[in-house]
Amino acid sequence: FRGYLGRRLARLEAEKYLFSKSQSHGIEFGRQMLLEHRLHATRLQSQVSLLTQEKVNSEEQVEALLEEISEFQQIVTSLEREMHELARIETEAAGVLDQAGRFELREQKIRLDREFGEMLAKIADRKERLTGLESQLATMDRARQEKEEEMRTLERKLVVLLNEQQHELEGIKRRQEKKGELLLKA
Repeated sequence: FRGYLGRRLARLEAEKYLFSKSQSHGIEFGRQMLLEHRLHATRLQSQVSLLTQEKVNSEEQVEALLEEISEFQQIVTSLEREMHELARIETEAAGVLDQAGRFELREQKIRLDREFGEMLAKIADRKERLTGLESQLATMDRARQEKEEEMRTLERKLVVLLNEQQHELEGIKRRQEKKGELLLKA
């Protein structure tokens, strides 16, 4: 009788030991997974915030370029008006102007033409920069959306992991209650 009880108690102790060891491994694994998820989520959030900040900076640059282009276009419009005015003056005073007047008129035309070309070159340069920034913004938007989708996926995985852990803990609790009831009966 004593041998039977001893073997039974030893078997129960072995079961308790194995059960507690498996519980601690499962809980530790769950903790490790939660920690990894948290680190990954933090990294993704920081990447999303960096992308958002870069996007804001790029949008500010786009606004500045648009303002510059607008200013340059206004200057081009005023230069065109001056050129038309000079052409009108030249046609009206074609026979009246002396050599010095024609020379001065030609110098003004050359100056206006040079300024006009410079303004058009600046406008083209700003539009080229604007195109580059717009493509950069599109790339940032795609990257941000990918990161946000990755975060949503991570959140779904985390919910699944937490549900599994909760079910596992409930199972452990039920088993402990059963073991406790069995020990109380014995």
